[in-house]
Amino acid sequence: FNVDKFKLNFFLSKKYTDKNILSFGDTLHKVHPLAGQGFNMTVRDIKSLTDQIQKNIDLGLELSTAIIAFEKDRKHNNFFFAYGIDFLHNFFEKENRFKILDNKKISDFHIRSGSPLAYRQTGEIIKVEDVMVTAQDLKDLLSMNCNEHELEKFNKTHELDTSVTLSGLRFRANFYKTIKGPACVCRRVESKIPDMDQFSLPQALYDIVDFHKGLVLVTGPTGSGKSTTLAAIVNEINKTRNANIITVEDPVEFIHTDNKSIISHREVGKQTETFAAALKAALREDPDVILVGEMRDLETISLALTAAETGHLVFGTLHTSGAPSTINRIIDVFPPEQQEQIRAQISTSLKMVVTQRLLKTRDGAGRVGAFEIMKCTAPIQNLIREAKIHQIPSIMQTAVRDGMITMDKSLEELVKSGKIDPGAARSEH
Repeated sequence: FNVDKFKLNFFLSKKYTDKNILSFGDTLHKVHPLAGQGFNMTVRDIKSLTDQIQKNIDLGLELSTAIIAFEKDRKHNNFFFAYGIDFLHNFFEKENRFKILDNKKISDFHIRSGSPLAYRQTGEIIKVEDVMVTAQDLKDLLSMNCNEHELEKFNKTHELDTSVTLSGLRFRANFYKTIKGPACVCRRVESKIPDMDQFSLPQALYDIVDFHKGLVLVTGPTGSGKSTTLAAIVNEINKTRNANIITVEDPVEFIHTDNKSIISHREVGKQTETFAAALKAALREDPDVILVGEMRDLETISLALTAAETGHLVFGTLHTSGAPSTINRIIDVFPPEQQEQIRAQISTSLKMVVTQRLLKTRDGAGRVGAFEIMKCTAPIQNLIREAKIHQIPSIMQTAVRDGMITMDKSLEELVKSGKIDPGAARSEH
């Protein structure tokens, strides 16, 4: 029995009354005396109803049996029969629809009006042909997870980035409109904070924990694990340092709790208007560490560089494929007359560029990360200042002792260790 799903369906019906809710409590009490206890006194609206259900579940009661019995109890001319008994059938049907939500190998769910439910598992799209998504499913998902401002934005722009909850699990979601109606892609957000030791991360990433200023960029394509890597690093800082950490994300993914550090999360569109506005404000909030979910525009990038220059450790992400393209992307955001100054600023502020990709393991059971590491050593700094960024890979190839590695070398090592198939490595070139 899932409270969130029950709340969704019960609320969306908008047909309940106090009398019907009391009838619901009476019937629960008849089926299981403890289950219905307190309903007649406390339930007056949907929130207290679901709160009471949750309390009973916490006591270890199996309430789904009671609800099914309630559905069959035709002596009551109550909500469920006055408006048709399909309600609870639909409820359980929708629950079964999302049985696969908890599958850790699935990264994305594709929920599109008039199309079968689909998901991406270990990099491949799989369709669930017997589960057809309706436009109403998408409307329900929007109305239950978005505030008025977000709904207005979606209706105006036809796209929306936000977060949603399905069957108690959190997802990063992008809603968009198609010819068939609204659609959504939901990416699983792990509620458990990742630990650096649970991944095969390069030693260079552990060095970041001891950085106290500068810019660290984690780059790679969508779905390559950038957010997970950053969450693991922030978690390590939280466990080992007394710092003030501020994250600005769209949406917030991993929610950290204070340990040695104190952490504040801000979500674009909910707790702040833009990345740039939050970053500007963060500089007046006594930060030690700032995480910027995505460096999208000139103002955000400029503020991130300034923050890194003025004694803060700043983390950011970009959808670039390597250190040279990352540096060029930042420089190219600025007008030509500012680019020489920006190159100088990057050469002193940038500490490390981490590029990562996820590849299917040889046995097909999961995925493994390949990492490219560029540290901003003196030779790299000179190349950036002198606009010789294309020469950076040759420096990286000879700087293994400094902890640098190219993506080609990382892929080669994964093949040698038998973790990935040679064909998977070739496809990444």
